[in-house]
Amino acid sequence: MKNIGIFKLILFMALFAVACAEDELVNLVEPSHRAIVTSEMDFDNTINVGGHIDFGDISRGVESRTWTFPETVSRISGTDENTSPKDVVKGFFYEPGQHNVTLHQVFKGDVYPNEDSTVPNNSREIDTTIVVTVLGAVEASIKAHYINDDGSTGAELTLSDNAENEITASKAVRLSYTTTGEPISFVWNLPGAKPIQIMDAAPEVDVKYSKLGSWDLQFITSRSRPGGADTINVKNSLK
Repeated sequence: MKNIGIFKLILFMALFAVACAEDELVNLVEPSHRAIVTSEMDFDNTINVGGHIDFGDISRGVESRTWTFPETVSRISGTDENTSPKDVVKGFFYEPGQHNVTLHQVFKGDVYPNEDSTVPNNSREIDTTIVVTVLGAVEASIKAHYINDDGSTGAELTLSDNAENEITASKAVRLSYTTTGEPISFVWNLPGAKPIQIMDAAPEVDVKYSKLGSWDLQFITSRSRPGGADTINVKNSLK
């Protein structure tokens, strides 16, 4: 009887150890969650021509992955190929426009598409497309026109240094600009005019000159991120 009691004790301890081991195995099973980040994700993945973005796959439960970058317009740092299996890659982009970077992932189990997902997809594979916007340099061109008595646009002024286009006192001049590179700030600096400065200027504005003298003209357009600007200065443009 004593031996039977000892056997039962040993059997109980063995079953308990097996149960604990199974619990540990269950706890070690890693759920598959997709999580992808980029260095410019807070700025709509927008960069200048020639700039780069770092792409990171921090997903859990990944078995394999393939990054694919658009050919001819981009390059993956450290390789001549346009694909990479690495978890972190740096991509350079050389042409303005919108370009797609794709990530194909194979997971160890059915994947939760996002960190806050409560139900996994019925699949171990998932594809993600990241759109990269590449902006060209900020460039501007400006024009100035006389204004006819009826308010219509008159003859164009010559905007070059020392042109000294003659303006009748209290008469208005119509200024206009065009830009490329998606700037967001537009400023005219107009000594001798009213107003002397125009912030957030519309594409076309009318200004009056009432003081005698030769006056410079300046136009500045810019964007903050990705940074870019263009400044046009014309010396002694108006008289």
